[in-house]
Amino acid sequence: TDIFADVFKFTPPQAYMFREALHSAYKKSKQSKGFSELPTLSSILQEIGSMPIRSAYDNETKLALLRRIKPLTEGQAGMALNVSSPIDLEFLLRNFISIELGHFKEEEVRKIFTSILLKLIYDYWTERAPSKLQHVTVIEESRSIVPARRLEDPPSIGERMISELRKFGEGLIIISQFPTQISREILKNAATRICHEVKTEDDQAILKGAMKLTDDQASYLHYLKPGEALINLPLIPYAFPIYVEPERAFSQLSDDQLKSEMQRRFYGKPQEIELLKPQPRSSLSRLAMSVKLYQLLRKHEKLNLNQLQEALGLSTQAFLQEVLPCLDELVVTGKVKKFLGEDGKSYYRATETGTLDGNAF
Repeated sequence: TDIFADVFKFTPPQAYMFREALHSAYKKSKQSKGFSELPTLSSILQEIGSMPIRSAYDNETKLALLRRIKPLTEGQAGMALNVSSPIDLEFLLRNFISIELGHFKEEEVRKIFTSILLKLIYDYWTERAPSKLQHVTVIEESRSIVPARRLEDPPSIGERMISELRKFGEGLIIISQFPTQISREILKNAATRICHEVKTEDDQAILKGAMKLTDDQASYLHYLKPGEALINLPLIPYAFPIYVEPERAFSQLSDDQLKSEMQRRFYGKPQEIELLKPQPRSSLSRLAMSVKLYQLLRKHEKLNLNQLQEALGLSTQAFLQEVLPCLDELVVTGKVKKFLGEDGKSYYRATETGTLDGNAF
């Protein structure tokens, strides 16, 4: 009921009449079929149509509901929403599934379908209450699910579910072209934020507050090129830039090749194309280690390798594998200087011209 009321902006009388019709449809379904089949939108329409009219206002409320619900029982919307068989969530959550909603012409249909799907996922995980990450859902064009709102307005049903889902092992990736079009609470509470080119001042202002950017950093968002982004990570208290080499696997695959590969994975058909291997690129964890090293050296006047290992709390093997390559790279790029101390040991210190500072790029 809340999903339909939220999408269609039901008045209180409309929400009440829809709820009563839904309860009546469920009651009749239980009596006749023992819940072997769930009530459909068509059965809810029948219940609304059969409700007695006690006043002209009741008639107006009924007609308003019929005008909104009836189109959902016809055409492609009806094929997706006006069915009694439930979605196989076990299959959905075990596999890589992409759901294309572009075939729905009406924005309301896309909102209702997505909200119902999120509600089913929400109910599934809240019943099991896992503590670790179990599944990840990616929501594109998220403005329809978590739209921007005034601070005094209540959150949408999508925003409430997304805020709660993270507690139950469901990871969420929210994608939007314009930060001004989505809820500021969602943007503020996100653990990781990845920002590509942003041209408008309004969007830059929102990201400046959410990502704790300086004026220069916020204005730089206008000049980000393909493959460049500004990122916030939970363990690093400031935003920093990254660059990702374009992957040939994505840049050279046509739509037909991608469709063929998805069909192979879903239906088990023979693979008809040879996927191109992506070019190697620097990992995000390595970049994070470089930033951590630089900040550690900025904090201290100088450190040798033993002192660095102790400060980072890593084993010798981990230090050799994870830290030394980053340290050598910082020395080569001039962000860190290596010199010989009076005790004969090699020391490192951050240079004044380093570009990994939290206040500069």
